[in-house]
Amino acid sequence: MQKGFDIKKCIPLTLPCHNIILHLHEYKLNAIKMEIFEIVTLSLSGLMLLFVGATRLSNPIKAYLKGSGIKLENNVDLLNEVRGVSAVMLLGGIIILLGTVIPELTTTSFTVATLLFIGFAIGRILSITVDGKPNKQIIQGIIFELIFGALNISCLGITLA
Repeated sequence: MQKGFDIKKCIPLTLPCHNIILHLHEYKLNAIKMEIFEIVTLSLSGLMLLFVGATRLSNPIKAYLKGSGIKLENNVDLLNEVRGVSAVMLLGGIIILLGTVIPELTTTSFTVATLLFIGFAIGRILSITVDGKPNKQIIQGIIFELIFGALNISCLGITLA
């Protein structure tokens, strides 16, 4: 069974211009694949921040208990801080998602996503060293933040190259 299709083996190339055309075609395919990867990365990043930000903004006590296993007290000052961070996540998600449809915002979107995901991960890792190991749900959150941060950094590097 043939694993892949290789156009070079199917078409006898006799002129040098054929090789140039074939390489241009391969270059375009690779560019399209990379563009799809960037759009998927921005979409997943933006949707995650949009969803988490919206749920934590609308009902932080329930959202933190369900998503992080944290029981928040009905403390006005604490809820104010939580809703502030949640709004940043929500608006960051919107900016990131806009980068999927407005090409001029793509670099900005990757930058915002990188700052948010890596920023949260750095803060959490610092907290682990200072405060101790958190629960399993928060550890999973750190892993997702590092993965999404790395994906956005790599896409940002490609975009700027």
